[in-house]
Amino acid sequence: MVGVIASLISVIAAFIGVVIHVQNSGAAHQRHMEEKMVSQLTAGKEYERLAQIIGSAPDHKMNLASGRTLYQYERRWEVIQLLVDRSGDVVSIGVYGKDKAFHANFRLGGVKIILGETFIGKALPDDDIPSAANVYCGAHKAGYFEAYSELPLALGGDNIVLGISDIQTIVETVGYDLKPVCTLALLPQCTPPSGNNVVSAGYARCLLRNSKARQFRRSLPLSVVIIAAPGQEITPDMLIPPDDAS
Repeated sequence: MVGVIASLISVIAAFIGVVIHVQNSGAAHQRHMEEKMVSQLTAGKEYERLAQIIGSAPDHKMNLASGRTLYQYERRWEVIQLLVDRSGDVVSIGVYGKDKAFHANFRLGGVKIILGETFIGKALPDDDIPSAANVYCGAHKAGYFEAYSELPLALGGDNIVLGISDIQTIVETVGYDLKPVCTLALLPQCTPPSGNNVVSAGYARCLLRNSKARQFRRSLPLSVVIIAAPGQEITPDMLIPPDDAS
């Protein structure tokens, strides 16, 4: 009898193990498909075309003072923002990773950057330094962002923003640790601009002169990528944090 019970327990344990494996494999496949979908999004295309690629309706819509409309998609592993002009073209794409395991990649000419793997200070060649930056650290959200204007054609020639943000993720489980960002925000030598959706050239220059700030940049994982359409400058309406749009 004892042997029968032991055998039954072994069978049940094996079955549970198979179920867990299948569930994990399914989640990994779904995440991989989501990463592929996000990597297909291209600024400058018609909004309806990108909405079809995403395959769901936006969770939030904001009509902005700039005359543009911000569509926000709350996905399982990320938040997608599409900023659309009056003609219906997407002027910028923003992707905010919520899960460190989410590794959507983006091609900037000959360089590939990967959410959750690439470090901000190592994303681009050393001679492509940020033209502007910002950092903020509050009770409920924190973020650090670097803007790059008119990248060389070898890097795609676009205007982009690279950064890290918690966007209200659960840091203890799957999200990003923003403690280094808050340390960076408290550097007495450099004063960041006020406001969450602006970047400052003076602040970027100050950070690049500071050895501690340079070290932080090279250790911060990339969780945010914002890419402007060709010919579009980085503007404040491209930098609205997801929790401000929801």
